[in-house]
Amino acid sequence: MNSSKIQYICLSGMLLSQALQKKLYPVKTFDLDTKITYSTITDEQFNELVAKKKGNPFLVVFTADWLGEGTIMDAIIEQLSNEFQGKFGFYRVDTDQSKNISHQLGLRRLPTIFFFKQGDMVGQVLGMKPKRLLQEQIRQML
Repeated sequence: MNSSKIQYICLSGMLLSQALQKKLYPVKTFDLDTKITYSTITDEQFNELVAKKKGNPFLVVFTADWLGEGTIMDAIIEQLSNEFQGKFGFYRVDTDQSKNISHQLGLRRLPTIFFFKQGDMVGQVLGMKPKRLLQEQIRQML
């Protein structure tokens, strides 16, 4: 495997041993060299974004640069931001740099994604999730 790509197994609640025995594991490959183009925001920018109460629905990914799952999630969100460009907003908060909002929201797991519509939080996803699940959530909000 090329060092700039990463593969992971999406199990959807199945034990790894069961998935391997049944050969029911979809392997996903993501290019980690892709430059992140969706915006990384600060505590203050997050508060301003939520306070607007207008505009396109959006999601905010809370992650950290050192987090392996966060790197995979960045690649997934990057793909989604290209797919839904102009219809849905995508933002990233680095929890190491923006500790106040992370503490206010009581984050206990990374990555965590919050979905917002007209400034109100309408959904939350904890941990690594497949692209398909996030696409469905986004489509429901449009």
